Amino acid sequence: MGGRDRQRQKKRREREERLRRAKHERRYGSSPGSEPSEPEEDLSAEDAAEQEQGISPFLWESAIRRTQLLSAAWTLPGRGELKAGLQELSQQDEEQPEELLPAEPASRAEIAKLKRQLKRLRKRSLDQEAELVELLLPPGPEDEEELSRRIGTLEEAVGRWEQLVSDEGLFGNREARLWDQGSGRSYLRSRKALAEALWRAERIEAALPHLQTVLELDPEDHLHVRWTQLGLHLEGGGTARARAVLDQMAQEFSTVAVWGRVLERFLVGDRVEAARALRRARRHNSLVESVLVPIEEDESLSEEGDRISSETIELIAHLGRAWKRHPEATRWLQDGGRETTIEARASALASYVPPVSSLLSIGEPKLGLDWPDYRALYDLGPDQIPELIRLAVDPAVHECESDSLEVWATVHAWRALAQLRAAEAVGPLVGLARERSDDDWVTDELSEVFVLIGTASLAPLRHLLVDKDASDEARFIAAYSLGQIGERDPSTRDGTVHTLVQALEGFGANSEFLNGILIGELVQLRASQTLSLIERAFASERVETAMSGELEWVREEIGAPQSPWVDPE
Repeated sequence: MGGRDRQRQKKRREREERLRRAKHERRYGSSPGSEPSEPEEDLSAEDAAEQEQGISPFLWESAIRRTQLLSAAWTLPGRGELKAGLQELSQQDEEQPEELLPAEPASRAEIAKLKRQLKRLRKRSLDQEAELVELLLPPGPEDEEELSRRIGTLEEAVGRWEQLVSDEGLFGNREARLWDQGSGRSYLRSRKALAEALWRAERIEAALPHLQTVLELDPEDHLHVRWTQLGLHLEGGGTARARAVLDQMAQEFSTVAVWGRVLERFLVGDRVEAARALRRARRHNSLVESVLVPIEEDESLSEEGDRISSETIELIAHLGRAWKRHPEATRWLQDGGRETTIEARASALASYVPPVSSLLSIGEPKLGLDWPDYRALYDLGPDQIPELIRLAVDPAVHECESDSLEVWATVHAWRALAQLRAAEAVGPLVGLARERSDDDWVTDELSEVFVLIGTASLAPLRHLLVDKDASDEARFIAAYSLGQIGERDPSTRDGTVHTLVQALEGFGANSEFLNGILIGELVQLRASQTLSLIERAFASERVETAMSGELEWVREEIGAPQSPWVDPE
């Protein structure tokens, strides 16, 4: 692994807390704590041991098998649910209030008959689901003979439930959705299970029609058939088919979808888009990477890494075999998921000429705002602005080895651009904020760069702040920069407040972290007219108070009298 990617990997899970505390102390003089969100599911001791090592080749099969079982089990009623369902059926008559039943004996007898029929139908549905639990979950690894027997059993089950669904008149019945019927669910699940068994038997072309049929009969895709299709195509190298499935999932931001896009782009040889997709996938679920590739000896998982989310389990269940089949993809991940090759990086470094090339040999800069005078020390002026912009955003330089001098040249370049007040650098640097907001140096320093450049930064930053597709870190850079410019240049204050309000009005969809940042900037600008909106955001319980301060503090600091506020509880 090279470049600052190694540092990003080790720091990623610490970054948000560090940002919260450092920025809050800098703005408000205190550092309130906050409770981290809890991942969804604890690992067992065996799972934790595998997680600590990453899924190395000898652990792939057991990991995939276990997670496939968990994934399948989550779509089925458990034993407790089955028992509870049967108890509910037996108690149903007793729970029916007497006064709600018709007085006429004939009507009451008719209702009782209908209720008995309903009870039989529901019990049959539960019995079918119970049988399916046993059918879908194999006890362990299957050899070729066992897998062949299992395929035969599933084919019989599909035929049996298909006949039952046909007898009940459910095929082609637009009034009765197949998924809503017990027999229909069993039919869909068994047919998907058959497709997966055929997949394990390397009979991919035989598996595909079953998956397509299930999807046509259940267009809402309750069983995540598209995830299975995606894994099957990626494992077999069918990138065109995989891309078609991803296009159908264009509005889906599940872990399976975003990490599937990474593998698909890598397999077609588009390293640039693969790297960009990887950065988005890391922001979506950073745990996946520590599962797909072994963790290095000097790295350890944070508290979050000691657990594994259901989304990560789903990814291994559906895409684990595909990642295993393409070890070159996991090697690329382990090397940092870079978009440039060694040759491209060497060529890029050789393309810079004096005086800009002198920045390549400075090395690691000092933290903080006490920057050297790049204009005087390195003879940089307006004529060098285009080359400095190229250096600041050059992916080849960003991806140099972490122990090299050259990797730090990007930082020196954007500092020089700030000192030169290079307005033409704003657009490319905003693009850098979008693409590399997972880089600590980007999130820590670009705000000051934009502030020094001044009002030329306003329009691109306002667009970035209200862009819901941008990462929280990128929008944080925009919010903080706008707030600072608004404080230093009163003529920009009203426009900045308007943009901050526009972003905060989406507090229901925003992260708590972003809402806290936005409120913090409004407080700094003493935007008392926004207090009502701020109170609504607090009432929604979607504000990170480590970034904004508590509501009473906000009311006091924003310069407005306390107004009535009703606790949502």
